[in-house]
Amino acid sequence: MKREWSEERVRRALAGLEGWRYEEGKLERVFEFPTYADGAAFASRVFLLAERQGRHPEAVCVLDRKVGVAYGGHGGRVPTEQDLEAAALLNLLYRRFAGEI
Repeated sequence: MKREWSEERVRRALAGLEGWRYEEGKLERVFEFPTYADGAAFASRVFLLAERQGRHPEAVCVLDRKVGVAYGGHGGRVPTEQDLEAAALLNLLYRRFAGEI
């Protein structure tokens, strides 16, 4: 069951999600890469992960060497627990992609 969290709970959860912010009912993050091709490859992995999870971001934008991702915000609601879990998985994917782990 997808449960919406209160805005306060979302903001507290963000303390553990590096790089993510909560604006106008959406979780958003911009990931940076050394090249456009690296950003595009990461975006492709975001799409594949979304399909596996059954949790699709509201938006994925590739701009030069940056990839923006947004979850939630549908119909003025706050993000769900699944949105926050997806954000945490993208942070892990980004760290792996960057060779940190």
